[in-house]
Amino acid sequence: MNDKGKPNPWMCMHLGFDGEILHRACCGYGGKYNYNPVVMCGNAGDVPDPNGGPSKFVNITEACRRPEEYVLWDGMHSTEAFYRTMARFFLTGRFVHSPDGDCLNLQELCNLDFSGWG
Repeated sequence: MNDKGKPNPWMCMHLGFDGEILHRACCGYGGKYNYNPVVMCGNAGDVPDPNGGPSKFVNITEACRRPEEYVLWDGMHSTEAFYRTMARFFLTGRFVHSPDGDCLNLQELCNLDFSGWG
């Protein structure tokens, strides 16, 4: 997030993730980030009302429908889409530099094919 509480536009633009849901969990419940530590993804249970009202029963047993659009799976773990993006950046030299400072493109050096990565 930037200093105004908005999603980082660099992540949105360069990583291909939707800025509106950048910090929201794909599989979760409640609040600004779709995350509640009381009831985690894949579970059901009572969630206390933060204002002191009665608890609410929630069922989060269905998995996220569009995980390829999210960075966070359940509020604590990243999605496969995010890991795939980071791996592609690493293997194509975006984050890897040789001792002399040049980008080290392992995709070219090792003849890697990412066409099946989705």
